[in-house]
Amino acid sequence: MAAMSPKQEKWWTKNGAKKYPGICYDSEKATYKVVWWKQTVSDNFEAKNVTDPRFDTTIRSTREIGSAYVKAVNAPDSEKPIFIIEDDRRGTADALEKALGFLSKVGVNK
Repeated sequence: MAAMSPKQEKWWTKNGAKKYPGICYDSEKATYKVVWWKQTVSDNFEAKNVTDPRFDTTIRSTREIGSAYVKAVNAPDSEKPIFIIEDDRRGTADALEKALGFLSKVGVNK
């Protein structure tokens, strides 16, 4: 599926298109593809009330860890990526930005 995550779309609309004007988001014109995936992890934290343990609580939250790689559009699956970002703890939007930063440095226009 050729699509960005909601966080990636938000980043692209707000910052990405301006920061990387030579890169377009059009699968029909693409020379390279950025393939991304995410993991959602749970972070549980036990907050202890030292004066009254009845008020101890567990704080639960989740966060996403993003990964991505860059390949030529017509590259076979067996070919290694030309760039990879693994386990970016800032999420998929950050992984996408790093991939686009790489593409902009190698002079990719589409």
